[in-house]
Amino acid sequence: MFLIFISLLFVSIYSETISCPDGWFSRIIENVNYPNCPTLKAEVCIKCSPLGNQMEVRYTTITGCDGGNLRSYIDYLDGYILSNYSLYCVGAWTPCPEKVRVIIRRPLCFVQDPDDQSDFHYCDESWCRQDFLACTRADGTVDWGEPVYTAIEGNPYPGCLARTWPPNPPLTCFHVSTPCR
Repeated sequence: MFLIFISLLFVSIYSETISCPDGWFSRIIENVNYPNCPTLKAEVCIKCSPLGNQMEVRYTTITGCDGGNLRSYIDYLDGYILSNYSLYCVGAWTPCPEKVRVIIRRPLCFVQDPDDQSDFHYCDESWCRQDFLACTRADGTVDWGEPVYTAIEGNPYPGCLARTWPPNPPLTCFHVSTPCR
């Protein structure tokens, strides 16, 4: 009984750290071997199509590194997620030439965590959406190419879009450039 209580307590604490919309599940992407930042980690929300033909990923937090290189961290994480797309959704593995649609949503705006200077959380409900078509080649490598669709979703807060790293004043929303803007 005690172990069940501890398990439920851990699940409730863990689910509070990553808030995902209904129908999505949380996942921590870590051990990605990013050069000069071995502790790089992302908290994401993932939604899988029941047919396995579509996967959606939405970043919520990037941790472990300084904010000056946030764009390059996210670019690297995008590649990592695309290279491993079949690990996140049951039935997503797709042999080429068939394709699975992988939709990645990057926040346009982040805020630095006041308690941990290397943690950045999204702070605005606006996203850079990029759709990729991915498949696994016969040799096991993944092909995804250029995005087939790119757009801004949501209504970005103008104050955020005007600020870049380092934000002024500190601990306010700031914009991280994306392929959308």
